[in-house]
Amino acid sequence: MSDQRPAIAPVVLAAIIEAAPGRVRNRFDKQPAAAESWDWRRTATGWEIQAGEEQVRIEAEQGLIRTVDQVRCSCLLSPRCFHVLACVSVLKTASSDNASGAESAPTSEPTANPAATELPAVESRPPSAEMQRAAIRVREAVAGILRVGARASGAMLQSALLRAGHECRAVDLPMLGNTVLRIAEEVRRVRAQSDLTDSGALRQDLFLALHACQQLSEHSAPPAWALGTSRREFWPLAVSRLSGWFAEPILTRSGYAGVGVHLLAPDGRSFQVVETRPGDVQLVWQAYSGGIDLGAVAVKGSDLCRREWAVRDAAASLDSRLGKGQATRWAAQGESSWAAGAAGQRFARPLVEQLRDVFQTASAPLDARPAGWDLVTLRARILGAAGPALIVSVEGSSRPWRCRIAIDDPGLAFRENLQLLARCPGLQLTGIARARLESAGEVNLLAIAAPTDMRGGEPADELAHQPSASDVAPRLHLPDEWRGVCNLGLDRLQRHHLDFASRWGVEVTLDDRSAPAVADDGLSELHRRLTAIALGGHCALPAIDSRAHRRDTAALRQRNQATAADLVEALAAARSALLLQDATSGTRRVYQANSFETAYLAAAVYLEAARLEFRRQGWEWETLHP
Repeated sequence: MSDQRPAIAPVVLAAIIEAAPGRVRNRFDKQPAAAESWDWRRTATGWEIQAGEEQVRIEAEQGLIRTVDQVRCSCLLSPRCFHVLACVSVLKTASSDNASGAESAPTSEPTANPAATELPAVESRPPSAEMQRAAIRVREAVAGILRVGARASGAMLQSALLRAGHECRAVDLPMLGNTVLRIAEEVRRVRAQSDLTDSGALRQDLFLALHACQQLSEHSAPPAWALGTSRREFWPLAVSRLSGWFAEPILTRSGYAGVGVHLLAPDGRSFQVVETRPGDVQLVWQAYSGGIDLGAVAVKGSDLCRREWAVRDAAASLDSRLGKGQATRWAAQGESSWAAGAAGQRFARPLVEQLRDVFQTASAPLDARPAGWDLVTLRARILGAAGPALIVSVEGSSRPWRCRIAIDDPGLAFRENLQLLARCPGLQLTGIARARLESAGEVNLLAIAAPTDMRGGEPADELAHQPSASDVAPRLHLPDEWRGVCNLGLDRLQRHHLDFASRWGVEVTLDDRSAPAVADDGLSELHRRLTAIALGGHCALPAIDSRAHRRDTAALRQRNQATAADLVEALAAARSALLLQDATSGTRRVYQANSFETAYLAAAVYLEAARLEFRRQGWEWETLHP
């Protein structure tokens, strides 16, 4: 993307903020998005921004601002001026965050026993004194955000976040460092009133940062997820054969794009080959149709997901990412099939067992979740559409499911394909979907095949023909080069691929019984308070003696949510103590300073665990009860 704005190193942004005079920072706090309305022009060496009568020049090496000297303004106060501060504050901060699984991490040479058949367990290590000091800095910075809220977090609080994130990465705490940088980015979006603002993501990252800091400061051997890894390690894998399963596009908010190809080992384990780079949706098609380097060969993503592969010297990371180093050897051995081998075993598993495995894995730390942990296989019959969702009747479920659009980008094929499938009521298919844990009965449909392709040309008994609006049920005929599988985000279905499709989509009216079973966890009051704190600080909470506080705690206790009510009480008490402390003394004792964020962390930990359990119950009810 030649017109993509550069990124800026967090420590550089923090230095520019701290160097600006107080009156400049105050002006910026009142106009955080001023630079968005200025004229940005791409040059051969960087960018020129016309800021009224002044001009800002940015020289970016490989799309990254690494030093303050790379930004200059024509005004006399440069680089401590409002124009420079406003320009760099709308740029993305550079991050090596791999939490989404989208970025392609460098491979390292395997170091384990070549005969190993299992990946090693994640091992923790004692934090160093430098790590603990960095965790303290993070806790202090996050506490500042919680006390005033993202909406009122000015330049200095953002600078403290950036400094804390940089310190974490310098002492080998990449997970915590990247989490802090995500918080800083979300705070900037909130203050700029961006359409990309996600208050849920901000609340989740604040919780994650506090939780990691608590683990690092209070445990001699904190869990491995709290430490993170700056470089993905790959371990030898005693697997000589892999079967392509399906492929899905990757398009992240952090600016990465590409393709993830899922493959299955003979024992049923799922692995993934990921090809991503910074860029836009065009990189998705380059990886899918162009090629992915695997050892000494380059393979199209569209072929990798549809063939059997003989592999030698394979290596995988702890999250089941396959290495692509030069030592690995890949050779095509024919076409893969959903009807045989490990894929066939996946489709033979009862739906309720698959969902139980998904929720069991969801309770594990992030680094213990393998590739494809939230995928389910299904056999279904299309009923029609309800708004943007495709409605299907799923074998093993007592109610219809909603198939949502995984990535709603016009450059991908998801929306067009689901719209076309909605014109085929009665169509029987098999599919792979990603469960949307927050809403029972809702999935992101990723790939489909006809039941005949699953059963060697024989119709599936479990999906016996059901009467439809037409005398002849629709049938799916995929092109030969697709080898019986349509990756819904990457392969575009055409009208001639579907026999007897209706001219228009068929709208389905679902009654309350057929609606998705969103579990009522009874925790809305607690959730509302945590989100309010993230956005508006402790002042967004009702006072402990207010009618609103008494009403909400009473409602929680009436629903038998005594623990949640106690946590709401603790938040209100911590808020009162904080206000009293600020009013009576400027000196803060350690236990007093930590009380409010400790109460927030306790409430967030309980909310995450309770909501996961309620979601599990909702999905179980969806599949087991008529």
